[in-house]
Amino acid sequence: MARLRKKVNPSQLPLSTRLASKALFDGIKTDDFIVNTGDGYTGGIVRKQPYVAMDNPGDPYPAAYRVTLDGHTGDVIEFCKMSDASRIEIGTGTFAVGSVVYGTIGADLKIVITDVKTTGKAILGTVDAPLITDSDGNKFVWVRLNKSGANAFALAST
Repeated sequence: MARLRKKVNPSQLPLSTRLASKALFDGIKTDDFIVNTGDGYTGGIVRKQPYVAMDNPGDPYPAAYRVTLDGHTGDVIEFCKMSDASRIEIGTGTFAVGSVVYGTIGADLKIVITDVKTTGKAILGTVDAPLITDSDGNKFVWVRLNKSGANAFALAST
């Protein structure tokens, strides 16, 4: 469950992105962090709100498969890895402050973050605070987003 910890510009509106199928829409929960590969690598924290009334003629994706995404450049997002495996958003890495954070995009569009550079991973931003491990073994990483262009993430290359 990704959480928005710091919002740089509160007046920025959330983004809307369309998903390619009902299966993707049904598999995504509110507060998941996704990167939509079918919409130019647009990403953010899901605020699941179907746009039934906003179906546009000629749009190949029905409005019901749209979600709102929160998180713009400069915002700080908290990713977590729960010890009971209920949430696994953090992969391998040391996550030193200032290191670049990459995201592996799953078939379900959800992200698992790492600080290990690999071609094709989404460049999400930089570590904003040291890796936190609580007494239960849960881990938390704060990432300052850095989007390129029109609120999309760039891909890493070697």
